[in-house]
Amino acid sequence: MIAWRGNLSFRVYMPDKPDKFGVKLFMLCDLSNGYCSQVEIYHGTAQNPSQKGKIYDLVMRLIQPYLGNGHTPFVDNYYTSQILFHDLYQQQTGACGTMSVNPRAGEQIQRPACIVDYDKYMGAVDRCDQMIAYPAFKGRTLMWWKKVFYHLLMMATLNAYLLYKENCAKWRKKPVLHQLFRREIVKALVGETSHQPVVVRGPVNQRDMELGATSCLRSHKKVRSLNL
Repeated sequence: MIAWRGNLSFRVYMPDKPDKFGVKLFMLCDLSNGYCSQVEIYHGTAQNPSQKGKIYDLVMRLIQPYLGNGHTPFVDNYYTSQILFHDLYQQQTGACGTMSVNPRAGEQIQRPACIVDYDKYMGAVDRCDQMIAYPAFKGRTLMWWKKVFYHLLMMATLNAYLLYKENCAKWRKKPVLHQLFRREIVKALVGETSHQPVVVRGPVNQRDMELGATSCLRSHKKVRSLNL
């Protein structure tokens, strides 16, 4: 969720979130480190959903590049459906999710292995959101797309940092902190600036140059006198 309380046709309200109004993102993240592999911005109700439903279509769009590779997506009850899990299984892709049930009073149920795996692996999206929230853009703006842009920029920076940590582990090197990594990216994007020589056009008066040099020298002395 990207916080936004201004007027927007596809702004959503989610009372269980810290930022209750904003732009909703659907994300597919790696459960091992929170790397965001796929992301889709909610921009209103789908115009032509399939007969299996818009949530089914959404999950299939996100998981499409990874079908048939032995991956197992972990989802909450918002995405869970029998037809979705069946079709994923037909394409050599597992799935694990929750659903609402009404157990009998006093009935003891042994905890299955899938629930243990769900509790262990669920939470990659929350982990990604948490790591993005620390350096998030906090400035006020009247343009919703700026908030989305900076959020996606922080997401791309986080993905780069996670790949950097993977390479450091591969070469047995100690990675720098996320904050220092972002700082180095800013330095690389901005680049080193150098003073350009001032080009004076037209005839130059020698007396004006002498007066200018004397004025600069006096100003420099005043500045040095304040440097305690």
